[in-house]
Order: sequence, then structure tokens, then C-alpha cells
Amino acid sequence: MYFGQCGELKTNDLMEQKESTTALELVCNVVAYWNAKKISEAVQRLREKGENMKDDDIRFITPLITSHINRFGKFEFDLEKRKKCYNGK
Repeated sequence: MYFGQCGELKTNDLMEQKESTTALELVCNVVAYWNAKKISEAVQRLREKGENMKDDDIRFITPLITSHINRFGKFEFDLEKRKKCYNGK
């Protein structure tokens, strides 16, 4: 996930930039909530099946998995990638 087109904000208007980044924060929070809910459900199912899952076993599991979330922008200077993005490829 990222904001803007091809990961870019294409406006100089501060209010539009704030709206875009606020919307991104909302989406990221929804993803974190969804991850937490699904992790909790999985742990509960495993416990119901008799798995010995102690709190210490799962304390390092986080709903804030970020490999699929680009919250603060990813700044690349790959001209070929930009050309493909703008050409619709």
C-alpha cells in the first residue's frame, strides 16, 4: 500500500497532501487491526485444538507486519520503473 499515484503525491497543495496521508494512516490502521484479529483467532483455534501455546510463546508476534505497507513513502530513483509507471506498463 502506498499513497498517491505510483507512490507519489502529485500535488503541491498542503491540504490535499494531508488528506492523502491521513487516508493512508487510516488504511494502515485497518490492516493492523485485521492482522491482530486474525492472529488472535489463529492462536485461539490452536489452543482449542490442544496446542500448548503460552503467552511467552506468542509475545513476539505483532500485527504491525509492515512488509506490505508503505506508510512513509519509499523513495527510489529508478528511472525505468518511473517510465513504466507513467506509461501504464
